[in-house]
Formats: sequence, C-alpha cells, structure tokens
Amino acid sequence: MNAENLVLRDLLVPFSHGLWMSLIGGAIWIARSGGKWISRAVIGYFAVVVVLHTIWDYAANIGAVVAAFVTGRPATLAEFNDAWIVGETVGQLRIQDITSVIVLIAVAVVAVVLAKRMWQRPPTELVSS
Repeated sequence: MNAENLVLRDLLVPFSHGLWMSLIGGAIWIARSGGKWISRAVIGYFAVVVVLHTIWDYAANIGAVVAAFVTGRPATLAEFNDAWIVGETVGQLRIQDITSVIVLIAVAVVAVVLAKRMWQRPPTELVSS
C-alpha cells in the first residue's frame, strides 16, 4: 500500500470505524427506547457494518483483482490475499490504487447515507422493525 492510500485512509477514518459503531449504537439505543435490546434494525445495521468493514479492509485486494482483470490477466487467490500482482506494471499499480481509493470512498459514502437515514427516520419506524 502506498503513501497516498495511507493518507486517504487516515482522512476517511471518521467515516469508518467510528461511524459504523455509531450506526450500531444508534440502532441499539432506538431499540432500547422501545423496551428491547435487539430488533431487526439492530441485526440489519450490524450485518451492514460487517460488510462495510470487510470491504474497507479488502480495498487494496479488490484493487489488485480489478487491475489484473482490466489488464487482461487472471488474478490468483494468492494475489488477492496479498493485494499484490506478481510482476505488476506501473499501470497495474495505478489501476489498483485508483480502484482501492474508489472502494474506500464508496464505503464512506454508504456509511454517511445510512447515518443520515437513521437520523431522519422517526424512532418508531426503527423500533417496530
């Protein structure tokens, strides 16, 4: 992972772990206001957070697979696991970087949209689900 990717991850931190935990905490808080500890909304937000976190962690790996695919070369499982293309070119490295940046930004946008949606919904909608 290059320096630009690390800087981007640092800039997006407020839109990752903290926001994800806020989504789960908000869902639990709303469920508690309805007298429950858990609801379908809590389970749903938890599942979404797990998926977002997984995609966040594998952004560079996804970038490696996309770079291999775009350049017409099949990616191996080892390359996916290592987020590294054997014999990569500068072009493949750029494609990997751009793809991983797009993935990180997309994950952050999804988290912000979910937080905004939770904030704007009446608590009764989340408790009843």
